[in-house]
Amino acid sequence: MGVLDTAVDPRAQSYLDARTAMLASLAELEAGLDAAREGGGERAVTRHHARGKLLARERVELLVDRDSPLLELSPVAGWGTSAPVGAAVVTALGMVADRPCVIVASDPTVRDGAVGAGTLRKIQRAQQIAHQNRLPVIGLLEASGTEPAERSEVTGAAAELRAGLARLAGAGIPSTAVFFGDATELGGADLSDAFDYLVGLRPVTGHAVSSNGRPDRPAGAGGRPVDHLAEDERDALRLTRCCVQRFPTAAAAYPPTGAAAGAGDPAGLVGPVGPDRPVGAPRHDPEDLLAVPVTEPREILGRVLDDSALDEDQPGAGPAVCAGWGTLHGHRVAALAHAGPTAGAVAGHTASAAAGTEETDKTVRFVRRAVAAGTPLLVLRHGTTLGPAAEAGLAGAPIPTLVVRVGPWRGVCAVSAQARFRFAWPGASVTPTPTPPAGDGAGPGSSGPDSATESALRRSGRLADDGVIDPRDTRTVLGFCLSVIQHRRS
Repeated sequence: MGVLDTAVDPRAQSYLDARTAMLASLAELEAGLDAAREGGGERAVTRHHARGKLLARERVELLVDRDSPLLELSPVAGWGTSAPVGAAVVTALGMVADRPCVIVASDPTVRDGAVGAGTLRKIQRAQQIAHQNRLPVIGLLEASGTEPAERSEVTGAAAELRAGLARLAGAGIPSTAVFFGDATELGGADLSDAFDYLVGLRPVTGHAVSSNGRPDRPAGAGGRPVDHLAEDERDALRLTRCCVQRFPTAAAAYPPTGAAAGAGDPAGLVGPVGPDRPVGAPRHDPEDLLAVPVTEPREILGRVLDDSALDEDQPGAGPAVCAGWGTLHGHRVAALAHAGPTAGAVAGHTASAAAGTEETDKTVRFVRRAVAAGTPLLVLRHGTTLGPAAEAGLAGAPIPTLVVRVGPWRGVCAVSAQARFRFAWPGASVTPTPTPPAGDGAGPGSSGPDSATESALRRSGRLADDGVIDPRDTRTVLGFCLSVIQHRRS
């Protein structure tokens, strides 16, 4: 397996200019993340704490395993829209009782706990991730009705939410929930019987407890007695962890910590590796990802893949496509990237003009080989589509796919809608094509045919991806996602 070389010069003016621009974009991203963390504002947070209650993120932190990785999903949902940033809910991937779980935590400080349509759409995406990867679902729920202006939309979304929970149960995917408020409904849909385990709080229910430890009256509006009655919120989270420990276990390999993590992996997100195949950090500095040209995918992969090693597939064919085999935190990946022009350079050109038949054939062959090997696809996207045949092959590949939009994109991206996980760098704006085909799969809130270019933040605000990430965190984020996928396949 060959080691990718680098031609990046950190002293070059182009490098310095690109770095400055990226840092400015990251500052905007951080402002959006801060807005989400602030919830309903200082007064609402103070009032919530005065009631003896924990914030959504405080509940999540107490729930997950200590010093374990946590990946928040769609953290800036609502950015650039009329909805609050964060959509009044925290969704995340985290380790609970030594197993990866999807966590959904209501933020009752936002709009006095009223549920909006964006809240439910964000939860639905978390449900989809749980279903695709067979991950347990944990709900830390507290709501106080529906946002009046969105009542009709919320009603439909709430019904879909309940149906999604039913699908999870039908697939044998376990779930548990804590209701920190008086009601067991969300957006008008009663969820009291939608979870395998239900934890209630004594101060909330106000119910007497019978000799067998169950409340004399059912909790909430659903009529189902709670399975466990907690003394306070911290006790409720402890009982929730106990419920997760009872879930059926799979022979999954979780991210090891300590010495197995290897150098350059302080978060301990290494996947399962044998003693004869240790994980090596990239040879090139990930800090350079702030400034590397997105038209040079080998420069990106050299800062993401283990040991900066890539075994290129069909290196002599289709120069506008880079394809090859490597490992990322010990997990085998089939990496595919467009090495062609940026979206601005291809504006007004057709997909076939940007990527010829040779590139299309190369992509199709590579995807087929990845499918035959059962190796997850890692797709770096920028520029424009690789042609209908290549895009159809990517979108229909029956293997896990992770997509990262690293630069400006023009057109629709069907593969993103089918991906297990999809992320974007701050500079990955999207310009829709004038006449997108039916079923373009651009994700929730797809742009209309006459829409202007959208920034990465605005697009993420409309839940078109799972989050905008710092380029320097790409390896860490993908490593955790691959560990989750490995759990699903074990």
